[in-house]
Amino acid sequence: MENGREKTENGEIAAETALESPEKRGKSRKIKRIIIAVAAVAVAVAMLPFALAATVYSSVFGRRFETEQVRMYMPADFEGLVETRERFKTDRGVELQGYFYSREGLEPKGLVIVCHGFGGGGCNAYMDSADLFTRAGYAVFMFDAAGNDLSDGVVTGVPQYTIDLLKAIEFVDGKEEFKGLPKMLFGHSMGGFSVCNALNFVEDGAICAVCEMSGFCDSADVIRLEAIERMGKASLIFMPYVELYEVVKFGKYSTKTAVTGLKNSSAKVVVVHGELDDTIPFETGCGRLQDEFGNDPRFEFLALPDRGHNNVDWSDAAIEYVAGFNKEYSAWYSSENGEITAEDRIEYFAEHFDRKAWSSLLDEDLYAKIVAVFDAAADDFYAKTAGK
Repeated sequence: MENGREKTENGEIAAETALESPEKRGKSRKIKRIIIAVAAVAVAVAMLPFALAATVYSSVFGRRFETEQVRMYMPADFEGLVETRERFKTDRGVELQGYFYSREGLEPKGLVIVCHGFGGGGCNAYMDSADLFTRAGYAVFMFDAAGNDLSDGVVTGVPQYTIDLLKAIEFVDGKEEFKGLPKMLFGHSMGGFSVCNALNFVEDGAICAVCEMSGFCDSADVIRLEAIERMGKASLIFMPYVELYEVVKFGKYSTKTAVTGLKNSSAKVVVVHGELDDTIPFETGCGRLQDEFGNDPRFEFLALPDRGHNNVDWSDAAIEYVAGFNKEYSAWYSSENGEITAEDRIEYFAEHFDRKAWSSLLDEDLYAKIVAVFDAAADDFYAKTAGK
C-alpha cells in the first residue's frame, strides 16, 4: 500500500480501494437501494399469490357451524338409546365435546368411532347411525370437531378433522371399559376422508374396519371444488399456493391422503357413495378408490345409483318424505313472502314435522351391509387375540 493506492507488479497505479471519491460512494449507495427495492418488489409479487391463497382458505374455513335447532336429534327420539357426555382436550388446548352411545345391558362387541361431515354442525346429525350401530351390538363414540356445536374454537381446515379424530381415538383408548375391544371408524363427507387419512398416523391393527361414506381422497379435492363454486375455474391458478399454505399450517397432516392411509392399514373397508352426489362427485371419491383398490378383497364398494350426498344412507321412503315436507315448507315460506322469524320456523316444524319419520331416515339394509363388514373384522380381531 502506498499513499492509499495499490500498485500493480509493473508499478502502474491500480484502481482506488482504500479511498473512494464522494461521487463514487453516492453512486454505490444508489445501486444498493435500487437492488433492495427490486428485491422487495420481487418478494412482494412472489408472496401475493400465497397471501391470496391464505385468504381463499380462510374464507372457506375460519368459522363455526351450529346444528339448526329444529333439525336436532334427541336421545329420546330413539327408543333404548343411552347417551353420556364427556369433554376432552386437543394438543392445541381446544376442548371438544364427546358423546358415548350404548343401550341398557349392552356388552359391546366393538367400538365405532364416528367422524361427522363439514358445514352442518357437529355429530348430532349422525345420532340415528349411532342408534343402528348400538342395536347391532356396538358401543359408539362421536364428537364435535373444533368449531362445531358444543366444541370450542373454529374450523381451521380439512386436516383439523383428522387431528381431532386422532385425539378422539387416543381419548377412548384411555377408557378402561373399551380395553380389548376392536375399534371401527365411520365417517361421512369430510369425516369420510378423515377416517381414511387417520390411518396414516396410527399403528396397523389399531383400527379393524372403516366405513368411508361420500368422502374424498385428498384435502385439495374439496378445496378445489369449493373454490370453483365460489370463484369459478380461474381460482384453480392459486391451488398450488393453497396446498402450500395448508402444508405450512398443518405440516404432516396435510401431506397424506385417503389412499396412502388405506395402504398403510390392513383394516377391512366399505366405501359408500351416491352416484348422484353433486357435492363430492362419485369419481372424486369412490371412483378413485375403486381404481386403486378394486381388486383388493378387504374392500367392499357400494355405489348407489339413486342417492346423492346428504341422503346417501337414507331409505327410499325417507327421501320421499323429506321431499314432500320440503315442498310443503317452500309453499308456506312463499305464502309468507319469506318474512318469517326463527320463532315462526320453530313453530312450523313443531306443528308439521314428523319426528318419528325424521328419526327413521336410514336405509337399514345398507347399514346391515356395513355392520356385516364390521362383524367380520371383529371376528378376525377376536380370533387373533385368542391365539396370543
